[in-house]
Formats: sequence, C-alpha cells, structure tokens
Amino acid sequence: MIETRLYLKALKIVNAYHEQIRKEALEVGHIQQIKIGKAYQNLENVQPYDSVECTTVHSSSRKHLTKGKEYEVTRVEYSRFEIVTDSGKKKWYNNTNQHFKLL
Repeated sequence: MIETRLYLKALKIVNAYHEQIRKEALEVGHIQQIKIGKAYQNLENVQPYDSVECTTVHSSSRKHLTKGKEYEVTRVEYSRFEIVTDSGKKKWYNNTNQHFKLL
C-alpha cells in the first residue's frame, strides 16, 4: 500500500507536468492563430452557445450588427440560429447568411 505522503508527492509532480503541457499547448495555439488568422468552421454546424463573428454588415443591418464583433448563439432551429443583436433584440439568421462566420 502506498503512503499518503508519497501519493501526494507523485500527484504534485503529475499536476505540474499537466500544467506545463497545457501552457505549451496554449502557446502553440496562439502562434498558429497568428500565422493563419482565425479558423472558421462551417456555419451549418452551429450549436447553442457557439460564437459567430460578424464579418459583413449590409446597410440594412448597421443598427443591429457590428463588423468584427462576436455574438453568442442562443438557439438553433433547422437551418437558422438566433443571436442577441447590438440593439438588444433577439434575431434569427439563416445558416447561409453572409453576415457571419462560425468560430
């Protein structure tokens, strides 16, 4: 049977190793993001709580959307998703909408 003291020492080493790996992974992810920019996913795969980025704003949407801003998806139904716009209103958009890219 392993002593509690030895177990805690081993656990501390393992946790330190995992933290080191996590930090390295974050650094690599940051470097890759700088090199290739943002990697967008297919908007058809959008799910509630995903983030979409507004990449284009048409003149009719200037009151509701801001280019470059991220919006959280609140609901998804069939081929459309809902976000809360800048004006505070919930609005549905089709997955084929050119305003957004899925992060």
